[in-house]
Amino acid sequence: MSKPNFLSEKGLQQLFAAVRSAGGEARVVGGAVRDALLDVEGGDVDVATTLLPEKIMELAAQQNWKAIPTGIDHGTVTLVLPERVVEVTTLRRDVKTDGRHAEVAFTDDWKVDASRRDFTINALYMDADGKITDYFDGQKDIAAHRVRFIGDAAARIAEDGLRILRFFRFLASHGKPPADKLALAAIAEKTAMIGKLSGERIASEMRKLLSVSNPSFALRLMHEQGVATHVFSRDIAPSHMIRLHMLEVQADYQASVWARVVVLLTATGHDAVWIADRWKISRHEADQLKLLITLPKFNAADLRHFHTRLLRLHGAPAYLDWLLVQATLQQGVEITPWVQLAHEFVPPVFPVTAKDLLARGMKEGKALGDELSALEKKWEESDYALTKEELLNQ
Repeated sequence: MSKPNFLSEKGLQQLFAAVRSAGGEARVVGGAVRDALLDVEGGDVDVATTLLPEKIMELAAQQNWKAIPTGIDHGTVTLVLPERVVEVTTLRRDVKTDGRHAEVAFTDDWKVDASRRDFTINALYMDADGKITDYFDGQKDIAAHRVRFIGDAAARIAEDGLRILRFFRFLASHGKPPADKLALAAIAEKTAMIGKLSGERIASEMRKLLSVSNPSFALRLMHEQGVATHVFSRDIAPSHMIRLHMLEVQADYQASVWARVVVLLTATGHDAVWIADRWKISRHEADQLKLLITLPKFNAADLRHFHTRLLRLHGAPAYLDWLLVQATLQQGVEITPWVQLAHEFVPPVFPVTAKDLLARGMKEGKALGDELSALEKKWEESDYALTKEELLNQ
C-alpha cells in the first residue's frame, strides 16, 4: 500500500511533530486507515494520542491553530489545521458502560484503546511514516470483507446498543457474505437495546447504511435477525431493495435514502409520521418522504406533459426517486423513456405573469389566479410549446 495523501499534509505532520516534541505520540486511527488500505480517500481523519486533551489545546495555541474542546471530558479536541479539520482524542479505557454512555479514563496503552473499539477493521492505527499497528487482525478482515467485533460480540453490544446498527452499516459498506455467525447470534439476543437509542443516532446510522450503493445483503440480514422491526416499526421487504437496485443501475441514478425507505416498507402516511418522529429527521427530510408517498401512482396512460409537470414542480432527483419507487412496487413499468426525459430535462419558465393579465384589463383577485392556473395548464398540455402571445390571445 502506498502512503495515503493525508500523510503528506503539512498540518498533520506538524501535529505529529508537536506531539513528539511534547513527549507523546500520535497516530491516525479508524476509518481513514481502513479506507486507505482499500485505496479510498476523502473521508475524515481522526487522530489518537497519548497526550491529555489540555496539552493538545496548549500545542494548538503554540501553532496558532484553532482548537475547539468538542468533547474534552471524553478526551476529544477538534483542531483546525491548514488543510483539514481533525479530531484528536486521548487514548481511553472504559471504566463503566450502560448500553448508551461510557465512563472513560485516559491511558497511554494503545492496545487497551484499541480493545474498546467496535470492529477489528476500525481498530487500526497509522503513524506519521505510514506504519500500521493492528492488534486484532483488522487488515485480514478488510481483505476478506469481514465485519467482526473485537472480543466477545455480546459484550461489545452490551456496552453500546448502537453497535447493532453499526454492524449492519459496515456490513453494507465493507462486508460480503457470509456474515459473522457469532455477531449475528449476539445481535439476535440484544435487539431490544435498539429501543433505548436516541432517534438521532438511529437516523445517522440508517442514512449511512441506506446511502451505500447496494445495501440489499445487510437489509436482508436485518430483516432475518428481527432488527428491522425495531428500526422501522414493522418488517421490511428486502426483495424490494434488490429490485430497486437493478432499476438504479438501469437508470444510472441512485435513489435517495427516503425512496429506499418507501420501497422497503411500501410506505404509507402512517409510516412517514412514525419515522419522522422516531428518527427525529429534519423537516426537509420528512417532506421528501411524505412527497414520495403522496405523489400519484405511475399510470402508463399518462401523457408526456404529466411527467414534465412533475419534473418542473419537483426537480429531476425527486422525479427519478418517484419513478424508481413506482417501478419497484409495480410490475411492468418501462422506465427508459422517462429516465431519458429526466436526464435531459431543462425546466421551462411559465412565460405569463399576473402583471401580463393585469395589463390586459383583469383585476386582482381569485379570478386572476384561476386564469393564470388555467393558462399554465394549457401551456403544460402543449408540452410547453405555446408562447406568451399565444397564451394571452386565448
